Amino acid sequence: SYEHLKEIRFLEKLQEFLSPFRLPRTLSVKVEGCDGDANAWYENDLIVVCYEYVDELWKAMPTETTATGVTPIDALVGPLFDTCLHEFAHAIFDMLQVPVLGREEDAADQVSAYIMLHLGKAEARRLIGGVAYAYKTEVDAATGPLTMTQFADVHGTPAQRYYDVLCIAYGADAQLFGDFV
Repeated sequence: SYEHLKEIRFLEKLQEFLSPFRLPRTLSVKVEGCDGDANAWYENDLIVVCYEYVDELWKAMPTETTATGVTPIDALVGPLFDTCLHEFAHAIFDMLQVPVLGREEDAADQVSAYIMLHLGKAEARRLIGGVAYAYKTEVDAATGPLTMTQFADVHGTPAQRYYDVLCIAYGADAQLFGDFV
């Protein structure tokens, strides 16, 4: 997956996209191995995305374009970009001391969706489609009812996050995202 990220120039594109944001300190983004932990986080002016997380996305990609038009690359890049923007939102909250009302993880999801929706209609549809696909895949893979621990997590459940991103997208452009809903 490292080679695929290099091939699509993911970090370079992310850096280019984030460059207009003016932060009081330098924000670094690093992709690295995390000893089997499929995760990503922001801490001390650094966003870390684990190769294990990218591998998880890679394994969940559809083999061909889905009925809703999600291409295999969208199923990888959408959630990966969303995760980076989610962690970028945590950086904004920290560096700019933005007060967050409610759960910070929900706010970070909302900031990510908001930014993706401002990238132009075609790009927003591809990215949001990929994000929704990833959450739906996670929901479909679940076996049995949710546990109390899953409801106590700092993040919403995959189903909650799936519906939230689609709700935000539909609210932004009902015509563009109506078929998803």
